[in-house]
Amino acid sequence: MKTVFIDAEKISSPRDIHALIREQLGLEEWYGMNLDALHDVLTEPGDIGIIVVNTECAGDGLREYFERLFAVLLDCADENPRLRVLWDPFGAHNDLQGEEK
Repeated sequence: MKTVFIDAEKISSPRDIHALIREQLGLEEWYGMNLDALHDVLTEPGDIGIIVVNTECAGDGLREYFERLFAVLLDCADENPRLRVLWDPFGAHNDLQGEEK
């Protein structure tokens, strides 16, 4: 299983998120670096784990993007039963977070 680990405390832009995903999944340079491209990658057959932590530390400019990322990950997990998502499993703010999908 390929695993992506995203620490929101160390992210300063959406581009950082996608660069990390590209690196950790070993994607080609042509990866689109956006949520639509991520959806395409994560709904392909294959075992992938995504772990996102420290979302409460995301800067104000990134909070909305992390919400959109969360929605995309849930959508992808619905389409790809081999995708596992852990969203802020240790965080203090677990409204929807922390659910394994």
